[in-house]
Amino acid sequence: MEVLNKKNTGILKRLEFVKTALKKIKQVPKELIWYILYGIFCLLLFIYIRFPYEKLQDVILAQLSNNLSVNISVKEKSFRFPLGFKWKNVKITKTAENSKVSSYRIDELKLGRNIIPLIILRKSYYIDAQVYGGEIAGDLLLRKNEYQIDEKTVKDLELNRIYTAKNEQGSKLSGKLNSSFNLSVPNEGLSLATGKASVNLKDVKIENFWSLLPKVSLSDLKTEIKFFKGRGTIKTFEATGDDIKITGKGSFDLSNQFSESKLNINMQVSTKGKSILGKLILALKKGKRENFIPVSITGTLSQPLIRAAGIPLNQGM
Repeated sequence: MEVLNKKNTGILKRLEFVKTALKKIKQVPKELIWYILYGIFCLLLFIYIRFPYEKLQDVILAQLSNNLSVNISVKEKSFRFPLGFKWKNVKITKTAENSKVSSYRIDELKLGRNIIPLIILRKSYYIDAQVYGGEIAGDLLLRKNEYQIDEKTVKDLELNRIYTAKNEQGSKLSGKLNSSFNLSVPNEGLSLATGKASVNLKDVKIENFWSLLPKVSLSDLKTEIKFFKGRGTIKTFEATGDDIKITGKGSFDLSNQFSESKLNINMQVSTKGKSILGKLILALKKGKRENFIPVSITGTLSQPLIRAAGIPLNQGM
């Protein structure tokens, strides 16, 4: 009871102080209050107009390049009201440990502080990027030992602009990509991330990845992945198209260099045998009782290895 009485007394004293302060403010002439507010407004307007946004953007780009261990170049930079920037023709270059250089281009990138989290002193940023013929948007929350990123696809990305074949067979990949993910990434890197992701592909066409099968078409592909400390468990993997149905599960191990993330997916491919692909699948399962053939995808995102009924279909697309 004594503790409660002390707390109540403290609250009453604070309320009394607030009431006294309000009474004193009311005694101040209104003209003086308006002059003070006008002065603050003019000061903020002057800072807003004269602030060295160009130099600030250079500092931010330098910090991003250093923290992410990449090289970022921007051709066009501009300020975006109230607390953001808009960059056009952004090029991000990263050199891996094996000296392999990867580069990514973003047509337009909008980056800025979220106002409401700023009021409660949280480092939260919005991101909007027009890239690969589509648009993605999300929020980035910075904490002491990690960062959290939420992303969703606003406009479907074009697979043919993401994937560029570099092998002798001239493999091609086209279609639409829609994704969303929520990841908490520690300072150690993406390889220890925790969260979830979903990926939807539509109207996918894979060409020239195997000499016996020049083209594969999938009307729809869906997958859901849950990550814990970098290890991803593929909960759902479903695809349909070209007289086939695909179901599967597996794992997806994240790497600090995303293209080197490891795949281990096991699928079952069933068909009625009406299409060229369907007849080929039936031929591969000839003499077996199962109504499907097993297909596996291993390797990395940059160099996947696909096997159907134990037969390698490619040596890295």
